[in-house]
Amino acid sequence: CGGRLTLTTNGKVERLADGTPVQHKRIRYVCYNKTRRRQECDGQTGYTMHILDGMVTEILHGIFDKMKGATSEMIVGSAMQKKMTLLHQSLQQAQADNRKANREYASLKEEILKAVQGKSALPMDVLSEVLEEPRQRVVATSQRVTELTLESEQEAAKAQEMQQEYDRIAKWSEMFDRSNIATKKMICGYMIERVIVRRNYQLEVKLHLTVEQFLNGIDAALETAAS
Repeated sequence: CGGRLTLTTNGKVERLADGTPVQHKRIRYVCYNKTRRRQECDGQTGYTMHILDGMVTEILHGIFDKMKGATSEMIVGSAMQKKMTLLHQSLQQAQADNRKANREYASLKEEILKAVQGKSALPMDVLSEVLEEPRQRVVATSQRVTELTLESEQEAAKAQEMQQEYDRIAKWSEMFDRSNIATKKMICGYMIERVIVRRNYQLEVKLHLTVEQFLNGIDAALETAAS
């Protein structure tokens, strides 16, 4: 129903053979909407905590196992790698075009200087008119170099950020099982955006975007390697 699951604790008394009462504590997740009759819900009223927590833990273990041994290409993703390669090639071409435009512009400026000194065979007004086109090319190619440099730096920063995110998750995978419950919840909350629980403990898990990107990148790289 989309309602939040909340933890509740209740006790159940059992008697031993000699009649001694024994209190058993039971911790469950219960549907807030259903227990308070706020909304119709076709799920269960409650779910045993250790069963549900164990299922989510197994999902996290599967993610950790999948991410172990992933290469940089898998982490960053083949699409981003390809984009960075194309950006680098475009930047190199733009820099070459800019150098060529600057050489032509400098050469024509020398001719104007000669015209001022009376050493050029071309009239001054002709040289000034001809100079405008290479000057515009210098401006345009310089702007293109600046734009591509900025875009390349942004993509490199994204790749570095993804690597750092991956390193953080890899570190968590090593410490998860020996962490206390508060740390486990923090790690779970960082990796999983939402868990929908249906009757009979059927789970639908929505991962955070970064984790989803990592897994998609790994899958794509493995499929490419297998083909």
